[in-house]
Amino acid sequence: MSKVPVIIDCDPGHDDAIALLLALAEDKMDVLGISNVAGNSYLENTLANTLKILELSGYEEIPVVGGLEEPITQELDVAVNIHGESGMDGPVLPNPVTEPVDMNVMDFFADLVQDQEDGSVVMIATGPLTNVAMFVKTYPDLLCKLDKISIMGGGIEEGNWSATAEFNIWNDPEAAQIVFESGVPIDIYPLDATHKAHIKESEIELFRHKGPISQFVAELLEFFAIGYVHERGMAGCPMHDPCAVLGVLHPELFDYAEAYAQMDLDGIQTRGTIIFDFRQEEIRSGDLNVTVAHGANREKLRDVIVECCEKLDAQLLEE
Repeated sequence: MSKVPVIIDCDPGHDDAIALLLALAEDKMDVLGISNVAGNSYLENTLANTLKILELSGYEEIPVVGGLEEPITQELDVAVNIHGESGMDGPVLPNPVTEPVDMNVMDFFADLVQDQEDGSVVMIATGPLTNVAMFVKTYPDLLCKLDKISIMGGGIEEGNWSATAEFNIWNDPEAAQIVFESGVPIDIYPLDATHKAHIKESEIELFRHKGPISQFVAELLEFFAIGYVHERGMAGCPMHDPCAVLGVLHPELFDYAEAYAQMDLDGIQTRGTIIFDFRQEEIRSGDLNVTVAHGANREKLRDVIVECCEKLDAQLLEE
């Protein structure tokens, strides 16, 4: 099997950081470039965090760009309560020395995909969909290059930023609607799957006192556990964004269903909610446009994350 070319659009973020490491570790995944969006923290922080992660793991050669700083219509709401002031509190990494690419994010995407085969590139989006939506609007002629867009976002039965809306989608619902209407195949990993794909606090020991990557992940999980386990009483640290990466090469880790997805843009209490319509064709409100993960194999997913971290540790020891 040849490598799958991927572009990652992210807002690190503790779980984004782990998602990036998984993509770097996967032999069958070729990371063409990484873009950043404001979400878990402000753009200056998410961009710096991405560069720090690449320098830590020895992948400074991957091009990185800063994307858009604000959602399309509303004000940004960052997740300081989950990710801290830096967007990646807990581990302490040196300030990056690598410089990002000096271009706008839409042209960055276009440059990365234009020489790829049609239907070959997977775009992985683990933050608000602002950058992806603007690419869709700016370069519709290049959407043929995409195999699919793998998104972490939404919730079928619950939200986390409101009763029904999930943080990434809630932060730019207009962008999400543009992406849903793009015609590109879409895989969505909502809270219903990502909450099941958690790492228990007791399992942080699987990462501790190993190589630098594993130790970094242990420190990420320790901070993540404060908000999710201690303050919210959840069973573990949900691996939200890693699901959108792992599903590309390991779909067997998840249970899926097809649906028609559209955004609630006008609801007073429900704005930012993805409406998933799983009904049969004759009564469904639109044509199927997304594949939705609704379950996850927690133990196997955890094991893949452990193995990927150990692999990156071994690569660093060889250098």
